Amino acid sequence: MEEPTYSTAFLRRQVEQTEQRLAAVVPEVAEARALYEEAAGPAAARLQFYDAYAGQAFGSLWSGAEDLVDVLANLRLMARLIQQDVAALEETARRYAQLRLKQDTLQRYRDLLDAVETAAQARERRLGGAVNRDELQLALYDVAEDWERLRPHLFVPFFQEAGRRLQRLDRVAVPGREPGTWHLEEDALNRVLPDPFTARVEGGRLSLTGPRFYLRADHLYFDAVMEGAFGTYHVLAVGQMERAGPTRIQYRIEAIYIDGLPVDPGDPDVQADIYQNSLLAMDGRSLLPGAVAMRYEQNNGYLWLAPEPPEAN
Repeated sequence: MEEPTYSTAFLRRQVEQTEQRLAAVVPEVAEARALYEEAAGPAAARLQFYDAYAGQAFGSLWSGAEDLVDVLANLRLMARLIQQDVAALEETARRYAQLRLKQDTLQRYRDLLDAVETAAQARERRLGGAVNRDELQLALYDVAEDWERLRPHLFVPFFQEAGRRLQRLDRVAVPGREPGTWHLEEDALNRVLPDPFTARVEGGRLSLTGPRFYLRADHLYFDAVMEGAFGTYHVLAVGQMERAGPTRIQYRIEAIYIDGLPVDPGDPDVQADIYQNSLLAMDGRSLLPGAVAMRYEQNNGYLWLAPEPPEAN
């Protein structure tokens, strides 16, 4: 016998711990922001004064003023003060940025825990309590049967539509900090997903709602709700981006949970439906026409993309 409530209880503890860490970092972020704004105000005023003074000073230099030495000395003094202001601002901004990143990372992890907890709760509802091995196998069989109808008629078409929306990747990704690199942010990716996505099949209408990706350095998670005449299911997929060509990458699913119950992504039918359709395919040539390759990297909250131009002759 298994205790299906154990996973939900464990996840709830994880959620509570994450919420405590989030609550602790909020005042730190607010304090860092206040310090940054407090330092930025006087520095900005001094910069404006310096800008005005420098203009007058240069005018004096060009007009051959007799106090040339004093003008130059004052300019050097102002330059040193401004350098100190800039250094102090950079340090305060760095501290603020670090805390914001920590807060953002914790919030994204909290959101992912919500998706996993939803899957665990869906499992408990479907099983209805503790079950023996035979009852579990029967539940797995029922889910697998419905998955056979949902996968080709709803799940795969949803990803096909998402792929079409990502063909102009340059309209979704943003330039990275390094020249020639791009970031596909988690929020930007989720904004282009069709929601709701509907499909009509013989016997009724299918829908997929609330789709969301959670981009992590280790895996890409996807969850949504699928609905048809035969029932409503929560789907949670776990996978990674993989190379699909010199300039192309795609989402490779490593595990799928339907209402918290696993289905085999290695099943030949699943392989044919999913991987032949290049789920969430992205091509670096949409970022750099003529690109001959693309490097990529998974990060918490975004994908790092770097299309490479052909070598110069």
